[in-house]
Amino acid sequence: PDLLEAAATKFSHQNLRALLPQIQMLKENVGTQKKFYQDQLEQMEIDFDKQRRQHETINKQLAEQLLVANKGYEAVVYQQRNSEAEAHAEKQKLHHQIADLERQLVFARREVEEVV
Repeated sequence: PDLLEAAATKFSHQNLRALLPQIQMLKENVGTQKKFYQDQLEQMEIDFDKQRRQHETINKQLAEQLLVANKGYEAVVYQQRNSEAEAHAEKQKLHHQIADLERQLVFARREVEEVV
């Protein structure tokens, strides 16, 4: 039994030694694949960060454009309100002038009636 056990152990060790190059090759392959995926992950992170910065820049530009547009809109509304106020004041002035002319006309008619 000891001889048989010794032979089995020797056979097992020889098989393990025969497998060592294959095991080493598998370890190298795993290491290569790991490096490949790590590199891909790093590139994806770089690309994501670049896109994030681009989006931040675009969002900032859009916010600035919106602010400018809003200020322009406010200026137009302000101008329109001023124009409406000016038009209303002009209308009131014209109404007063018409009322004055009507009074003058009534006065002039009375004078003409008195003369006739």
